[in-house]
Amino acid sequence: MKVSYYVTKEFLGPVVQDFFEDEIAPMMKEHGVKNAAVCVAIRAHDLSFDDCVVCEYSRNVDEAAEFNGPENRIARSKAEISWRTGLTTRDVVSNHPEYLREGDAIYPGSTVQNGLIVAISGFPPDQWDEALSMKLAGEIWGRVMDMFLEERKQMLQKGEHFLPKLFSYRDDSRA
Repeated sequence: MKVSYYVTKEFLGPVVQDFFEDEIAPMMKEHGVKNAAVCVAIRAHDLSFDDCVVCEYSRNVDEAAEFNGPENRIARSKAEISWRTGLTTRDVVSNHPEYLREGDAIYPGSTVQNGLIVAISGFPPDQWDEALSMKLAGEIWGRVMDMFLEERKQMLQKGEHFLPKLFSYRDDSRA
């Protein structure tokens, strides 16, 4: 299911992989981190959290291969907490533990920017998960704005005022 016109798996996959290679992998080596994971979601409360997850990616630094470990579950849990509350996980675990539910991760490391949620897991201490999630959210937002502004410019030149219907939010059969 697609939850955003612009923030799609096809768009985010290469962005997240490039960010991993350029930003996260060097920091993994610098901090002795073996595994790290990213989860990106959009806040859309008319859909379930699972439908709002747009991209998940993880890596083992030595093998440069994807893996499935606790970092995946923690990143996904951080993203779900932020999706549910609209707050960063630092704010929830530091100031609002009453929002935590059974099974929630107990670590900071997510950011919420204009409805975009990015969570990263794997770095001790936690501020690096958080700093990298903020940086990735900014990268995604900048790229989305570039796409949107260029498309809007072209649309306005043609006298068009609405995005074309490429898919239904409830039916992704054309995705």
